[in-house]
Amino acid sequence: MIQFELYVPLLDNNGKTHPAVHDAVRKALLKKFGGFTRYKTRGGYVGENSVYMFEPVNVYRIFADDSSRGRLRFAEDTMQAIGRYVKDSMKQESVLITRQTVSTTFLD
Repeated sequence: MIQFELYVPLLDNNGKTHPAVHDAVRKALLKKFGGFTRYKTRGGYVGENSVYMFEPVNVYRIFADDSSRGRLRFAEDTMQAIGRYVKDSMKQESVLITRQTVSTTFLD
């Protein structure tokens, strides 16, 4: 199983919110993967002129089947497309997507 996380800022570089972008991300993840987990957190980085920047973000986590190359490729391509949508829609310099192999257990 592969875990992907997509980090989507709550505000663009001008301080504007984009609720429609977050709504589109949620709908795309539900449609393509059948579900997601979202949590709010805060990230930090060193910006221009060595200024420390902090920003609130939503992290969207999904688990994807990696039992075949086709399924894994679908998940990678889908997450890249969603990330590009966020980047373009919110006029971001970059958008972070992480990928990690994980073991999962569902308790029934």
